[in-house]
Amino acid sequence: MTGTAGRLLLLLLCLTAQAARGDSAASPAEAPEPTGTPDSLRTYTASAFDPRSGRHLFDEEHCEAYRSGCMVWSQVTYRDTAGAVLAEKHLRFADHPRVPEMQVVDRRDGYLEGVSVQGDALVLFRCAPEGEPERRVLPLDERTVVDGGLYHLILEHWDYLESGQTLPFRLALPSKLNCYAFRARALGYAVRDGRPIVRLRVEPASLFLRLVAPRIDVVLDRRTRHPVAYEGISSFGGSGQGRRYRARMEISPPTVSTLAVRTAASDSTGLVGAL
Repeated sequence: MTGTAGRLLLLLLCLTAQAARGDSAASPAEAPEPTGTPDSLRTYTASAFDPRSGRHLFDEEHCEAYRSGCMVWSQVTYRDTAGAVLAEKHLRFADHPRVPEMQVVDRRDGYLEGVSVQGDALVLFRCAPEGEPERRVLPLDERTVVDGGLYHLILEHWDYLESGQTLPFRLALPSKLNCYAFRARALGYAVRDGRPIVRLRVEPASLFLRLVAPRIDVVLDRRTRHPVAYEGISSFGGSGQGRRYRARMEISPPTVSTLAVRTAASDSTGLVGAL
């Protein structure tokens, strides 16, 4: 398969997986719809390991769609070490880059959790296997962050963090049906494999919670600002029902594919191929 054909196939698979599930605002059982026609795709992988034993836990496949430099939607597929699909995560970025609508479906047991935005409110939901759906409505403010929106928050405040400042925010956790006060700060700088890197720490703002809740350390390339490594609680669990691994992640460099987009008058689909 040629590179162009491969990128087209990847795009079609991502779009099909996204579009087949509808709008999360309408029903917690449906994934967020993509918003807007993308003009580029960014794909990369990540492998998770037990930080103590080094055992290979699972792999992630990331597919991100961009329009005019802004992320439109994202899909993450979680696979076991044999390649079988364990879970899927869908995010749709619309008016709030820091607060994407999100849904995670565990394919092993059917556990479901996610977030939708309704006006100035945040709706967190979860549903255990064979259980009743649970939801909670919380106020949405400028400090709220949902899942992959944390990366956008870091990019928005990159210079602020590099200057040594601490960045406060509220992290929405649908598995807990609540938001918690967190903070991010730069720990230091180094060179890894010839690349300048910065290590950021994300942790609860409360001293008490920092004593009992594990921190998250993220390593990013200072030139591309792409994540290189991660250690902490993962967004995917080892035993279903919202439980999480503590993992060390190794993240590959991204591959970017540019997509040609036609006007609606010339092509109703908008997408005509990869360049």
